[in-house]
Amino acid sequence: MNAIIKILAVGIALFGSVITASAEIRLGILATSGEVQSQKRWAPLAAYLSEAMGEQVTLLPMAVTQGNAEFALGNIDIMLGNPGQAVKAKNESGAEMLASLVKKHG
Repeated sequence: MNAIIKILAVGIALFGSVITASAEIRLGILATSGEVQSQKRWAPLAAYLSEAMGEQVTLLPMAVTQGNAEFALGNIDIMLGNPGQAVKAKNESGAEMLASLVKKHG
């Protein structure tokens, strides 16, 4: 998870002037295991990014079917999702993927 935190922090810093216009960074997360579990899993990331960036990072857990629509409407600034969502968001909204997480096995 440290790698994803660093990558997101860099991504937010690079696009900060666009994202922080609202003084809040809205981080959409794919809630495959439910909203409560997703909040619990990603709350430390939101807290870290809030402190590091000096801006409030708000987690917005959402269903797979919501993520791209919310992004296209401008209701979220950054989305943590699966590769399929990234491709769909790029095709539908011109979104750019900032990072990819690769798990090590063994």
